[in-house]
Amino acid sequence: MTPAVRAWLVVAAGFLALAVSFTGRALLGLTMTSWEDTFDWSRSFVSASGAVALVVTGIASPIAGNIVDRFGPRPVLTVGLLGLAAAGGLASVADQPWQLVLALGILGGVGYACVAQHVIAAALAARFDARRGLATGLAISGSTAGQLLLIPLMAWLLTEAWRTAPFMLNALLSIAVLAVVWATVGGRGGGSASLLPGGESLRSRLGRLWRHPTFVALFASFTLCGFTTTGVVEAHLFPYAALCGYVPLESAQAYSVLAAFNLIGMVITGWLTDKVHRPLLLATIFFLRAVSFIVLMRIADDLSLLFLFAAMFGILNFSVFPVIASLVASHLGVEVMGLALGLLFTGHSLGAAIGMVSAGVLYDLLARYLWTWLIALVLAVLAGIITLSIRDRAEPALAAA
Repeated sequence: MTPAVRAWLVVAAGFLALAVSFTGRALLGLTMTSWEDTFDWSRSFVSASGAVALVVTGIASPIAGNIVDRFGPRPVLTVGLLGLAAAGGLASVADQPWQLVLALGILGGVGYACVAQHVIAAALAARFDARRGLATGLAISGSTAGQLLLIPLMAWLLTEAWRTAPFMLNALLSIAVLAVVWATVGGRGGGSASLLPGGESLRSRLGRLWRHPTFVALFASFTLCGFTTTGVVEAHLFPYAALCGYVPLESAQAYSVLAAFNLIGMVITGWLTDKVHRPLLLATIFFLRAVSFIVLMRIADDLSLLFLFAAMFGILNFSVFPVIASLVASHLGVEVMGLALGLLFTGHSLGAAIGMVSAGVLYDLLARYLWTWLIALVLAVLAGIITLSIRDRAEPALAAA
């Protein structure tokens, strides 16, 4: 088997792994009202369970990225898929608050950190050069392809079968994908470990990253990105749609539209990343995302606006990542890509955790989501402004450093 074929097999395996991981992440929003109705748990508590997962993900992401840099992606993906399987299994039988936190917060958080876009991007960075943006876009499109196919099924199981069936299905899928990963993704020999400078310590690499203006700008903008995506939309779109009078099936259909356009957006942006001015492309995505929140605030009386928002936000959601991965590779270096992207996801998870909890608290206080969407709009604009400070090409002195 040629290296090129093996590289594209890693793309396929990453696609499947992310499909399972991000479907599991979406289940909290899908089942939030179910937890409330069954156990009389507050929305703040259920949101906080998801926030625990984001905090754990933020802590574990750079660790997972550093392991990928040194030993390749297989051990990280293995731990992550086992964590997702355990999280789904425990959540399917949980009837106590601590069980929900352990399942979706601790075990899920480890799984999401290990089966994540930055792990897949780091694994692909050493295998692709000219078509790195396209390969990354195709692989991470699995983040929504699985949701596109599985979320409607999960919604049907939630309403027609039993409440915890979606979690059990996701656990079984995690085990199945683990077998695919072991068959296609190489161990240390197939990873990017050989790219690491042998004498450079972790402390040295961390210092090099935090002194780099491009990394600082990306960290700030990606932290704000986390608030506006995972924090408020992924966790609260379903309950907000229910508040607006839409039944779960309509919300799930809208989420499928979001996932479909998300997939399209990642592939197109991955292709554009290799062709155009990358910081301008990234800023444009953030600015247009801010516009989508204006549409979201007006969906209560018109189902078509819900689907319009889903299409707009979908194409602008994960599409930032191929651009960010490309900027990290060119400005910071492929040899530290796992660590750099892991740290960026720490910021993203921090922003998402703040967004998820604050949206739940604001709803409990005001019984509405208006202020949540207004805050997200402002932060999306700010992320775009920060992004414009980045140069498209690395300065020679910084690249040498």
